[in-house]
Amino acid sequence: LRDLLALSALPSRRSDTVRELSLASLRYFLEAPAQGWARAVLRLDSPSEEARSGQSDEPLRAENLERTKVLRDAFETGLKERRKPLSVYDEAVPRLASMGRWPLGILAERAREEHADNLEAWQRAYMSAVHAHTEPVRVRFGSGRAHGESAIIRPALEIEVELDGELVPIRLVGRTEALVEGGHSSLLLLARPAPSGGELLAERLRYALRGYLDALALAADPEATSSAPSVASVPSAPSGARAHRTLLLYSGDAAREASTRFVGMTPDEAKHILSRLVASLLRREHAYYLPCQAVFRLARGWAT
Repeated sequence: LRDLLALSALPSRRSDTVRELSLASLRYFLEAPAQGWARAVLRLDSPSEEARSGQSDEPLRAENLERTKVLRDAFETGLKERRKPLSVYDEAVPRLASMGRWPLGILAERAREEHADNLEAWQRAYMSAVHAHTEPVRVRFGSGRAHGESAIIRPALEIEVELDGELVPIRLVGRTEALVEGGHSSLLLLARPAPSGGELLAERLRYALRGYLDALALAADPEATSSAPSVASVPSAPSGARAHRTLLLYSGDAAREASTRFVGMTPDEAKHILSRLVASLLRREHAYYLPCQAVFRLARGWAT
């Protein structure tokens, strides 16, 4: 009837309830829509694997999650303190071993050899990809549920989303990946060799989503990285907005990086995109959507 009478649409009601959503939930939704929707809307979070107390049996090898965290922390701390990452690793391992979360003896020695190769490979790939080293930082928006150290604390990102005829205020909280190059590159580390061909493209695009969310969050709050060391070589968009990239580093003998670059965005542009993503997440189920890898494997000739 409104269309027939050429009447203007009624203004949306404004909700009094502020909803809080984590950047991690939004990223997970982009990677796997069905599972991400259930996790964010139905609160079906997976049990945490990080908080494990001491074990009575000595592990034969470190759990993948524990191993990945130790290696990434060692590498990031080494960059921050200008130390060899292996020395940071050697300081962290004894504490974990004393709690039964790390192998001992010959098993620990073998693990150290493998992990030293990972750290050295990341170092080679990083030095070839980053022309102006700056101390890695993380930015945390709001309180959130994200764990770990964040050097820069900012207020939650505030946007509005129309849901069922209401304008719902949304507070986005959480923290970025480790940021290098003056806050304009999201550093992601994979402790394995790079795949080849189409698998590399699919994986590169999948991990690019993390850097893309960082780019959106940082563009929405331009002051977030104002205290980070600047890098003159980072290009700017015509609007003056700074470009961003996902810097993905692989280990292995042929250590390499796989970057994906994003154009700069104004705060309004970034908030508009975030609003559309959040609305897509909260409005309906997404059981019919494929995980992102299935789509990315079909990508050919994408400009990344």
